[in-house]
Amino acid sequence: MYMITITIIGYARPGFLPAGEKNLVEREARRPEGRLATTLLFAFVIGGLYGGLFHRDRGGGRRRGGAFIIGIARRKLSGKDILNSLLETTRTTAAVFTILIGRCCSAIS
Repeated sequence: MYMITITIIGYARPGFLPAGEKNLVEREARRPEGRLATTLLFAFVIGGLYGGLFHRDRGGGRRRGGAFIIGIARRKLSGKDILNSLLETTRTTAAVFTILIGRCCSAIS
């Protein structure tokens, strides 16, 4: 429902939503270092899963950790970017927990 709502808003009011960078995926796919990083991350996660290094439930965390390490190694992440990412994650988590707590409290009463 959220994606449908965003799509409707995007068509109804074209300038309302922030515009993303055009052809970002195509440009990154052409760059050798972009392909290498993606391939390494894929090999790390799939190899770890099939190699028995970690369980499937841990694969997502390992993927995020691997992406973080690749981002730092490629010098794509600065301290400010990391801080902004952590703050945004905290805000999103707080919003989700607020909804869950409200739902649980309404079910109790």
